[in-house]
Amino acid sequence: MRKIGLDLGSKSCGIALSDPLGITAQGKENFRFEEKDWETLWNHLNNNYLKEVDTIVLGYPLLPSGDKSKTTLMIEEFKEYMEARTELKIVLIEEAYTTKRAHEVMIEAGLSRKKRKDHKDKLASVLILQDYLQRI
Repeated sequence: MRKIGLDLGSKSCGIALSDPLGITAQGKENFRFEEKDWETLWNHLNNNYLKEVDTIVLGYPLLPSGDKSKTTLMIEEFKEYMEARTELKIVLIEEAYTTKRAHEVMIEAGLSRKKRKDHKDKLASVLILQDYLQRI
């Protein structure tokens, strides 16, 4: 079964899927929704991706001190929302600046500022999922 990686923001979510063998991660989309509209996001994920996955990998940003930020608390809120709706395994993985790493990769590739903005969350979800795949 595939794994899905999510880079969640308050208004968008980068989505990546693994191949069936769980070796590589491919970016699928950057899904936009109204601020913290978890129902819209959940319905999109459930209707388009979750039937073919066994694990949801959710980026979990901690501050350099190890403390939680507002974003960390938002991720925990969404995780609880998902746990109430699915039996799928949900894994939090410390994302260690994946959005920053995604920007650096896109700058090196010569992408314009607009393209970087449009694709940063999707690429960050790929990095999150690839980190998880390498650990298992």
